[in-house]
Amino acid sequence: MKPIILTSLFSALATTQVAAATPASRSTKRAPATRIGIATMLAPNDQDPCMHGMGCALLPWCASAQRLRDALTLAAVSVDILLVLGEDAKDKDGAKKQKSKDSARGFICLMSNATDEVDMRDCPGVRRIHAGAQLRRAAALHEKRVIRSGVMSYNPAYIRRMSKVLFKWELMRQSDYAAILFSDVDVDLLPVFERGSDAAEAEKVSREWEVRLPELLAAARHPDTPFNLLGYGDLTSPWVAGLFWVFPPPTEALYWQGVRMLNAPWNATHGFNRSGTPRQLWGTPAVPKTLRRHADGTTAGPLLDRAFFGRGWPRIDCGDLEQGLFLNMLWNRSPQLGVFFDNHKKSRHRVAHYVRGPKNPKKPWRRALTYEAVREGRCPTNQAYSDWMRHFYLSSLAELPLVQRPVTVCARAFKQAYSEVGTRLNTTSCQSTSIKLCKARKLRSQGPRISARRRAMNGLSKNPSELTCHPPFGGLGGHDLLSVF
Repeated sequence: MKPIILTSLFSALATTQVAAATPASRSTKRAPATRIGIATMLAPNDQDPCMHGMGCALLPWCASAQRLRDALTLAAVSVDILLVLGEDAKDKDGAKKQKSKDSARGFICLMSNATDEVDMRDCPGVRRIHAGAQLRRAAALHEKRVIRSGVMSYNPAYIRRMSKVLFKWELMRQSDYAAILFSDVDVDLLPVFERGSDAAEAEKVSREWEVRLPELLAAARHPDTPFNLLGYGDLTSPWVAGLFWVFPPPTEALYWQGVRMLNAPWNATHGFNRSGTPRQLWGTPAVPKTLRRHADGTTAGPLLDRAFFGRGWPRIDCGDLEQGLFLNMLWNRSPQLGVFFDNHKKSRHRVAHYVRGPKNPKKPWRRALTYEAVREGRCPTNQAYSDWMRHFYLSSLAELPLVQRPVTVCARAFKQAYSEVGTRLNTTSCQSTSIKLCKARKLRSQGPRISARRRAMNGLSKNPSELTCHPPFGGLGGHDLLSVF
């Protein structure tokens, strides 16, 4: 980071504070704090809640966001928790599909139509941001044409379930905030890797924010090289929408340009506004926008760092959804507005993004609430690890006042699941068995037959032990560790 950038930001903050304190200002008002948002997006769908339920994801995500907010001790900075919402999807008859409990087979599902309804009490103090009507209409139109094309990154059911991710674009007109840290709802923003280390880890994260946040704000506002988004790419996409920073522009011009882009003609090969194939847009090294740019202005390597991406938008993970839209808007139409994390800088603050698992349900809240009944006093080898992880995950939620005295259906579901696992499970035995299996390398997060996309996602971890030895981030509920700075 260029020193002059950092100096200019601190000077500006200092000047503001001095001006507010001088008699000449003749004002008793304090200087306004820099507003920062921590955001996610939630849009329950009309598919089987036991397999695809989203409603109960809000409670644990908000708990992690509140832990992060409470950990931060930043001078002249206020932090809000934000939730981007759309309209609930319904079947034609107005009822969501529900899979009932299958007690006879030992399978329990505590998720239902009721748990898939958004209850704001699961996230106390959150500020709601509703996706605009025109953005919602454009997303619905896009969903239909992608499915109608017959060529997509996943399948029609996935597109119907996930098209609401396009609502993330709503963050681009939240100019009340200097910066917004967005994470998907399947992200733990301040994970606890070891019990008892919570306070020490929170203090280290806060110290990093005190240094890195001013640097980031200064870089985003630089008069010569400003940008509106900071993110990362991986082996599935040049840019990934699971965790990123938004620096909203002062006007809504960029937002409306994105809505028009979403409404423009589209096809699977040439993408949004039929701008071109990824290879056509970023495959020529002589064009500056083909290179990745970091927040400090330096470049490092091609945007299409895998030849696989150049073969068409469906080859990019969610290239026909929000990842394709953001790439077109911030790395093609206005290529200077999107930048990447500098991988050379080590970030203390890392989040856990739950994107791994060989079978459904694999998201942590679904693992916790859809499960095989716990066998009292026993810990079968084939179930030991999943039971151990469920206990680790649920025990932290059980400490929340909202779950201890539940007033929402999801809070009651988490309490019920923990009550069963806490009273019936031999956790000591399960932990011991899991560690033995791990050390013997008998825990496998994937079978031999997996897709190229899944192999790429598995390859993101440099330390296999992080996937198998430490709950709740192992094996069947594995994660990617993502850097915040």
